[in-house]
Amino acid sequence: AIVANGELRHLRWQDRAHFNTRGEVVNYTSCGMDITDIVVAGQKLKKTQETLEETIISRTEDLRTINRQMYEEIARRETMEEELLRTQFAMDHAADMIFRVSRNAQIQYANAIALKSLGYSGPDILNLPFAEIIPLYSLSSWDEIWEGLKRTGTVSSETVLVKNDGTRFPAEVTLTYLEYRGKEFAYCFSRDLSERTRMERALQE
Repeated sequence: AIVANGELRHLRWQDRAHFNTRGEVVNYTSCGMDITDIVVAGQKLKKTQETLEETIISRTEDLRTINRQMYEEIARRETMEEELLRTQFAMDHAADMIFRVSRNAQIQYANAIALKSLGYSGPDILNLPFAEIIPLYSLSSWDEIWEGLKRTGTVSSETVLVKNDGTRFPAEVTLTYLEYRGKEFAYCFSRDLSERTRMERALQE
């Protein structure tokens, strides 16, 4: 119904017929109730339900996307972990000696052949000054060596390595610079030249 001020109102009417003893309609009674607030509340509720359903559908799709991304990330990390394990295995069992050296010239890793060749156990060589096994890279010149390594990326030389018992043997050494997440490292790849030196000496003789 449109009331006097032009506002639209919702009404509910109940009509009742009244009969005489002969079954004839005598009059009617109509009772009206303004249900605008109920209708408006119902419309708001319906809209809220629709919005909620849309939100649920949207969030469900978001969750599916997140789950898909999560599974992709898990798969990617598993692949990376497998690759790291293979790389670590290759380093541990490489034919050449491999060391990881920190910025302050301490040994943080040595593979199996390095430990065997130098006569160290794993715990003994960790945090050992690099200069103790390769005197060429002394602490006094390490900063200069490091800056040169950062500029060029790789430094190679033929020098001597010192075993745990103090004996020395010739070796070819290559340092490679690495920066990862703000931390600096150098990987040292070294090959024992004792056999080659012996053969050269034999040829000379």
